[in-house]
Amino acid sequence: MMSVRKHYRIGALMIAFAVAAFGQGEADISLAKAELEGRVNDYIERRAEIKAGLPLLGESATPEEIDRHRTALLAAVQRDRKDAKEGEILTPAAVTAIRYMILKEYKEDELTELRKKIVEAENKEVAVQVNAVYPASEERLEMPPQLLATLPKLPDELRYRFVGDALLIVDKENELIVDLARKVFP
Repeated sequence: MMSVRKHYRIGALMIAFAVAAFGQGEADISLAKAELEGRVNDYIERRAEIKAGLPLLGESATPEEIDRHRTALLAAVQRDRKDAKEGEILTPAAVTAIRYMILKEYKEDELTELRKKIVEAENKEVAVQVNAVYPASEERLEMPPQLLATLPKLPDELRYRFVGDALLIVDKENELIVDLARKVFP
């Protein structure tokens, strides 16, 4: 039979391992967030280079000129990213980190309500694929502030959107789906 002291040692050892594992998990989350931010910044830098190669818009540009410029930027970015694949920005590690952050922030009943709101959105016809354009005619589900505060911050040029169970990163200026991850909700 084990002594009480041996039980305490085993218990203390288990607690130490749990704390170390939790600490390692937090470190993994930080690394995944940093990787996501780096990949997002790579996209933003490349997009800026492409945009710099387009004719400049004057301060008195007409709505038609602005629309042509937006369309030209979209086409140029799509050409540049023709081989882009799902998960290049929202990597498996980033998705795991996002799931962890959501679980940490939301209680189960809040998470259930959030899932319901996202599933009920009228945007089921959106082609959920990288390099597709989010159609202007489809509903744009606004991100709840609590969720937006939970997710890694995006630069002003990008935004998060949900379509069904997919989390999208969308370019604000041209509605290009830059990347996506499926089944993000835990």
